[in-house]
Amino acid sequence: MKLALIIVPLVLAFMITSTVVVGRQLLQTSPSVARKVGYPMPVRVVSAAETTLTESIGANGEAQPIALVGLSASMAAPVQKVSVNFGDMVTAGQVLMQFDREVLRAAVATAQSGVAQASAAQDRTLQQFRRIKASYEQGLFGAAMATVQSALEQATSDLKRSEVYYERIKAIYEQRLLPRIELEKAQAAVEEAKARQKQAEEKLLRAKKDLALELEKAKAVLDEARFQYKQAEEKLLRAKKDLQAATVVAPVAGIVMDRQINPGETPRISQPLFTIGQIDQILVEAQVSEDRISDVHVKQAATVTFTAFPRDTFEGEIMKIKPVIDSKTRTFLVYAKVTNPELKLKPGLSSFVRIKKEHHGLAVPSISLINPTGLRESTVFVVGEGVVARLRKVQVGVIADGMTQIVHGLAPGELVVTVGQVYLRDADQVRIGDEFEDLKAKFADAPQPRVNATWRSN
Repeated sequence: MKLALIIVPLVLAFMITSTVVVGRQLLQTSPSVARKVGYPMPVRVVSAAETTLTESIGANGEAQPIALVGLSASMAAPVQKVSVNFGDMVTAGQVLMQFDREVLRAAVATAQSGVAQASAAQDRTLQQFRRIKASYEQGLFGAAMATVQSALEQATSDLKRSEVYYERIKAIYEQRLLPRIELEKAQAAVEEAKARQKQAEEKLLRAKKDLALELEKAKAVLDEARFQYKQAEEKLLRAKKDLQAATVVAPVAGIVMDRQINPGETPRISQPLFTIGQIDQILVEAQVSEDRISDVHVKQAATVTFTAFPRDTFEGEIMKIKPVIDSKTRTFLVYAKVTNPELKLKPGLSSFVRIKKEHHGLAVPSISLINPTGLRESTVFVVGEGVVARLRKVQVGVIADGMTQIVHGLAPGELVVTVGQVYLRDADQVRIGDEFEDLKAKFADAPQPRVNATWRSN
């Protein structure tokens, strides 16, 4: 009986306290209860603030090699072995094919023999040129030149004598002491002397030209011998390089996109042999909607996921843009560069590209928007003077990471309702805060109840 007298008041006190707490909690958390009793509507708010939103511009894409590397034949020699086929993966420095080294060694030996022959011919022509030049400079050709020169001097002397004789005969003739025929004979002698002098001059000129031509011919023969020697050396150098390049290796890591040579064939010089798609980096070609052409630029960050590797995310950046709109799809092509260190990404893989576009401006949580129309317009409740919520139209922009950019209608620092706005009406008075803060304070300060009971046996 004594125990009952103790327990009953405690139970009644606990029930009364619980009823008060529950009623108070309903007023703070239940909008319908708060509205019925005229209590301020419970809400949570945030302050509109400047922030940076990262928008993702999505587009379907397809993987391509970062570059196509073409290998062509540098020599016309038989192919001994081809080590790769179409579609094979290769690493930088891996052997692709080999030319017949025995044939190339024979070509080197032939070129060496050609160099030796050209060198001997050059030495012979050089010695001949030097001999002719030395003979000319030492006057060994002087006898012929002296004869021609002497003939010219004799003709010149004869011309002078004939002219003097003509003048004397002319003076006598003018005194009528000689007949006219003597004068004409003297004049004919002068003309004949002039003709002999002219012939002598022409002969001397021809002799000089002949000597110069002889030296010129000797020099031309020497130049030709030197040219042939140089060609022979170049041929030997090419043959040695061909022997060193008998093994063709991959210049980059990638995939064999094309092969146009088989063992036993002899390619012509510059004939295409292989095409290697370089895939240590992958180029993802994405089709972006034309309305986003002003939002995409080179070196913009992008994230790529591939259907073949759904759990992997690859970071990259925009490498190039083709600003031509496809008339059928109304898209333009964007190329994102992605690293591929393990070479597991292959050309042709389908992907989804998310191009990151940053926007800086005023933003609020997206859950604060009421009835968004999709036309860049919406409404929010703004808590102002008197702790009263006012419905306000706003213009919205980018939506990203649970936040919405406010283009017009809000000022930084204004309080926007994020919880409880569904039950609000324009001009409602509100209560701002955590609905559990009063309970936390109450239970933090209140002592913990204890019940002491003594059991006795009758």
